[in-house]
Amino acid sequence: MPLGKRAIFSAAPLAGTLLPYFLCLARGLPLASVGRWHNVSAIGHRLGGVGALVLPLVLVVQEAMTSSHVSVLLYTSTILAIFSNLLFGVALIPTRFPGYDIPAARGLAVGTLYGLSFLGWSLTFRFGAYGWYGPIGKLFAIIAVYAVVFSWSDAGQNMYFWWKGKYKTELGRKWFLPFEPSLFRQVFGSNLWRQPRADALQASLMTAWQGSLPTIFVALLGSASLLQLPYLLWGPASMQQLVNSYPGLARWATYQALLAVAANNFATFLVTLVVHNRLPLGHVAFYNVCVPLIPLLNIAAFCWRYPGVSLSLIVRLLVRAPGREIVAGVPPALLS
Repeated sequence: MPLGKRAIFSAAPLAGTLLPYFLCLARGLPLASVGRWHNVSAIGHRLGGVGALVLPLVLVVQEAMTSSHVSVLLYTSTILAIFSNLLFGVALIPTRFPGYDIPAARGLAVGTLYGLSFLGWSLTFRFGAYGWYGPIGKLFAIIAVYAVVFSWSDAGQNMYFWWKGKYKTELGRKWFLPFEPSLFRQVFGSNLWRQPRADALQASLMTAWQGSLPTIFVALLGSASLLQLPYLLWGPASMQQLVNSYPGLARWATYQALLAVAANNFATFLVTLVVHNRLPLGHVAFYNVCVPLIPLLNIAAFCWRYPGVSLSLIVRLLVRAPGREIVAGVPPALLS
């Protein structure tokens, strides 16, 4: 297909993906200055967050319009922006989040772990075919497994507390108890099973509606990161097969994973806006619907771009063991 026609064919369905993306950008960018600019961690987290929200959009559009990889410089800049957002965000946890607000801390940990997981997934699609990347890719796959376990633990505990009526129905006052520093081993470890005190629940950011279906939805969508398991099992051989047999899929998936990072990080940013009283809970609910639509609609756009491709076919191609026969029914355009 000539480049002009292919670009138009790719851009039309992509417009559906961009609508919720632009809604999030319009809300998020003007509020990027929320908080204090008083130390390196705060500045790095904020600037990285802006890059993590904007740059994946540029990469996705460029790949869709050209059917080729973006420049190494642009891709590297995006990876560094996302990593700085996550790294400096973690560094802020001990002084920003009270240790007694376990439900909110679990949600923050889920967002961070999923952010790392999807970032690693993108890197695996881009570099996973090289032998030197094998240990790195397997480490990210392990992080993905832990992220899913942590997310379902969070969802299960939240649903239990919601069912028992232990969560408050309105946000009201928050964090009015004496501050307790959060410990990393608790935020990313023992909060898997730790239970909050009754008085801490009244001071928590968690409300009944947040502790019900939204956390289940996050766990369901985040479970897609388990598609990194083939790399944990077979290493570079699995990615070599995908890149050689279906380069169009491997190239698109590189940037689809970054789109998932952008959606995940914006959802985590919503918590910051609630903390600083810059976003009502009703608006948070609206954006919690918009955020997962970004990667989901981009999958639909990819299927429209390559007629004959379906979600089930994408999954079968991603989990195919090395040496297995080529999956039947793959559109020829996906082979280039």
